[in-house]
Amino acid sequence: MTTLDVSAARPLMRLGTALRAAPLAPRLRPPAAVCLLALIELGVGQLGLWWVTALLGIAVGAAAMRRGVRVLLAATVLGWVGGILLQSGSRTFEIGGVVSAEVFNARGLGWLILVVAVVYACLLVLAGAWAGAAGRRVFAEPRSEIEAAAPAALATAEREEAGNV
Repeated sequence: MTTLDVSAARPLMRLGTALRAAPLAPRLRPPAAVCLLALIELGVGQLGLWWVTALLGIAVGAAAMRRGVRVLLAATVLGWVGGILLQSGSRTFEIGGVVSAEVFNARGLGWLILVVAVVYACLLVLAGAWAGAAGRRVFAEPRSEIEAAAPAALATAEREEAGNV
């Protein structure tokens, strides 16, 4: 390790110590998570990486966070709406009107295009959360409930059989 690496690591070590010493209040955790996830979604959306929304869903689903789906949905809506507003500026509904004229043959349905985009994002993140939760159940738990209940059921059946003989 060079001296540059050590000197750069010291402030990060102090920051980690300070964060562990003063944890975030429980009532502030969901809003902080919404803000953090919305910023992540907004940032990757600006880069054109829309599929990261599904990866965030997989990560939250695999982590089994309480209230994770509501936080994830709120962050997705904020991130995608923020990204749409940043990219189109003050012409959001005008651009939506042009797209709706192409898709629905009606220029006045620009708001519907925006709703469809946000609903798509929510479905994408929910599918990711479902896949993450399913993966957690498959890979993290050593035995299923049926396998755990099987020895007790076999023991009961053996006792009944021994009593009948």
